[in-house]
Amino acid sequence: MRVCHVVEAAGGGSGQVVFELARYGLEHGDDVTVCYAPDRAEAGFVAALESLPRLRLLPSPMHRPVGLHDFYDGWLLWKTLRRAGPFDIIHGHSSKAGALTRLAGVFLPGTVVYTAHAFYSMKPDTPAIYGWLERILSWLTPCVINVSKGELEHSRGLGIAPSKLFLVPNGATPHFSASREQARLALKAKDGQILCGFVGRLEAQKKPLRALAAFAQAVKLHPQARLILIGDGSLREEVEAERIRLNLQDHCEMLGACDARKILPGFDCLLNSSDFETLPITFLESLNVGAPVIAPPVGGVEEAIIEGVTGFVAQDFSEKALGDALERYLSRSAEQRQQMSASTLQHAALYTAEIMGEKYKILYRALIP
Repeated sequence: MRVCHVVEAAGGGSGQVVFELARYGLEHGDDVTVCYAPDRAEAGFVAALESLPRLRLLPSPMHRPVGLHDFYDGWLLWKTLRRAGPFDIIHGHSSKAGALTRLAGVFLPGTVVYTAHAFYSMKPDTPAIYGWLERILSWLTPCVINVSKGELEHSRGLGIAPSKLFLVPNGATPHFSASREQARLALKAKDGQILCGFVGRLEAQKKPLRALAAFAQAVKLHPQARLILIGDGSLREEVEAERIRLNLQDHCEMLGACDARKILPGFDCLLNSSDFETLPITFLESLNVGAPVIAPPVGGVEEAIIEGVTGFVAQDFSEKALGDALERYLSRSAEQRQQMSASTLQHAALYTAEIMGEKYKILYRALIP
């Protein structure tokens, strides 16, 4: 097959999925191209793609904000794909690239498919027009791929035709650049200390202040707990100020933007506090290091969390509910937490990059006329 992946937000979880799909396709004999927005591409994402033999990389500008420039960006994308094609499958990833790909695909040969990696309409208080646009754009493709059961339910709520909806959960490669011992040594973890990790952008969607408040509640009863925050963003100063206000300096450390794969193996659990998710790669990476997930009832918890076995789900999105869920984990004995870690590692085997790649390959073949 000749497959082209189109991605605008070239980094983070969607970037990792694109990389894994490109790698899997190449290893199984496909001709694979990745078209990306150079202004939005993280250096690590591009470097990872450049390491893949026989992969063709095509830059094409795509701007994140919605505006008149989208018509020009769509035209440039059409020209790029027309010159590089024809393709059997043109796969648009995330909202902006997905929209431009579906519009350009009307005038191109090949089957266009779309994975949202979290619809923008999932964001709380989002204007209804974004949901309407997703429903209208769904008319331009035979396939809208959802990466979690929660996202699939959202797609149905948008009014997208059921015949177009497919579920292919995300997968991750269990490869980390440090062992648990090395990671905990780098974090200067003390014996008996329980390391709770937060991994994500310090932005409104991820609600890092909710994570701080939940941890502040739980640490009062469990002083052996320590919170490690990985990530950067516009809320960094606010998070730092709140950390001081809550007097968490001795129990909470902010590492900023860094390679989480060097740190994750040292975590005992992952603390997620987002307003919305699909099936974030951080969930899957945590499973792969044996770290149970503590999270609000966001998308992806149905796949990642078996209550009391691979993690705990908060009753709602409040700070107290998330703190209560974290307390349920911290209250477990060392032996019980070790058993949860073993169960988490077993559960991770259901969500590998290989399983994801094979499901996409089967779906691609079924969609080619």
